[in-house]
Amino acid sequence: MDKQSFWMQAEFRRDLFWRFGGVAFAGIGDVAPEIDQFVFDEMKYVVGLGGRFQALKDEKLNARLDVGFGRGGQHAVYLSIKEAF
Repeated sequence: MDKQSFWMQAEFRRDLFWRFGGVAFAGIGDVAPEIDQFVFDEMKYVVGLGGRFQALKDEKLNARLDVGFGRGGQHAVYLSIKEAF
């Protein structure tokens, strides 16, 4: 069973116009049974872009739509409320 995790994520957010914004992000990480068993050249990664709509201006509540691309052509679309971090 994997007990250790290693991950990093970076995100660049930018206001565009009115209540709309954009984001570019990248992340890398993996899990392993023990810390000395990480294989760094086999890490999983993701890069992507997203859009934001500030639904409640006073609360800074965002609706977000992100598209991420990973290894081997994998991709995913995420629609959610609030920021991930």
